[in-house]
Amino acid sequence: MIFVNNSEDFKIDPHKFAEKLREKWSNAQITIIDNDSDDRILEWNVQNAIDKWIHGYILRNSKDFINVDTSPIEDIALFAFWYRSLVPSEYQLILFHPSWDGRVSVVIDSTTTIESISNQLERCESFAGE
Repeated sequence: MIFVNNSEDFKIDPHKFAEKLREKWSNAQITIIDNDSDDRILEWNVQNAIDKWIHGYILRNSKDFINVDTSPIEDIALFAFWYRSLVPSEYQLILFHPSWDGRVSVVIDSTTTIESISNQLERCESFAGE
């Protein structure tokens, strides 16, 4: 899960987000969900470099939170790094997983690299597993 911290005035625009996904991943499979009874407003699948799919979604009532359902750390890092490029630098971007029980998280700023995100995720998973 990735969210923008202290984001009183930040809001994800699902349509712009979908447009940016298609710019980055031309093979993106994107569904905008118009059914108000569905918790999700947008779902996507994008293919990584080794033909595996990264799945994610935006909840309808969320203004600053996206969920990425993928397990390889490298894919999470790649997606988080890309998403950082969409969020203005004055906002702190945080990556966490519910199994970490709020004990650990990865802060992604404008100087963070894909490798450093991967390394931090590995440490978080080790810590959370203790």
